[in-house]
Amino acid sequence: MTQKTEKPISSEQISKALLINGDTKLLLRKIKKGDKAAMVQLVMLNMAHIIRHLDNQKQAHNNYRVLSTIATTALIDTAIEAFIDSVESYVKFSDFLETDKFDDDEEWSFCRKYEACIDKSIEPLLLKANKYSCFFGNSHLLPKNVAMLNKLNRILIEKQKMIMERLAVYSELLDNRICTKNNFTQDYDIVLTINYYTKENGNPIHICNHFCDESSICDITDWVDPCMPLMPVLDEPCCYLLHDLIVNSRIGKKLFKIDSIWINIKIEDQNFTNRKEFI
Repeated sequence: MTQKTEKPISSEQISKALLINGDTKLLLRKIKKGDKAAMVQLVMLNMAHIIRHLDNQKQAHNNYRVLSTIATTALIDTAIEAFIDSVESYVKFSDFLETDKFDDDEEWSFCRKYEACIDKSIEPLLLKANKYSCFFGNSHLLPKNVAMLNKLNRILIEKQKMIMERLAVYSELLDNRICTKNNFTQDYDIVLTINYYTKENGNPIHICNHFCDESSICDITDWVDPCMPLMPVLDEPCCYLLHDLIVNSRIGKKLFKIDSIWINIKIEDQNFTNRKEFI
């Protein structure tokens, strides 16, 4: 007698049954009716995107050092809670149920809403984990410290303008060299280095390094963000260089002892030879 064996259930059948690869709008309809299992399924459906969004936030220039100190599980747990809150708000106030599927605009709007909710949810983690801010604890800055920040910000705003103007001159000169036939220059890098000193220390207490193609970061008007807790309101928008000094320097309140700033712009004039020229 031969025993009859059942055909194993495929992963596609399981996914279809659980709606993991199903219609997002159908799950949202179920959630609107109070179906908690549908919420679990929607989280599973969007988990890869949630994790990818967190990874993008981690790689961001401003957040990397801080977010890299936070346990991944804590970030994911926080992000999932924010996602659920965003979905509940979405189904409460959206009248999307009349149509069958998301169109591109609806899907984009849905993603942007929950991404914004996730970003807001991790701000407290940023503040808690940020051990390298210029401002420690909950102590208020003295008026002289605020005055120093305002003066330093104004100086660095002017330095940024001067740097950008000089980089534009160098870039145009070197681009013209590249276009000139039989010229040595075939490529180039322009490296910007800014050194900050105090009277007590002969070595820089902070060095800011940038290649010229990264200088566009100075174009943003105001660089205050969650990585800068207890940042006072300045007379002028916070420039990138002050942001770098507060967030990336790890110098703490030594910032208020800065005595001099030294700026270097180094041109790397490059010429190369291809392997085929040796053959």
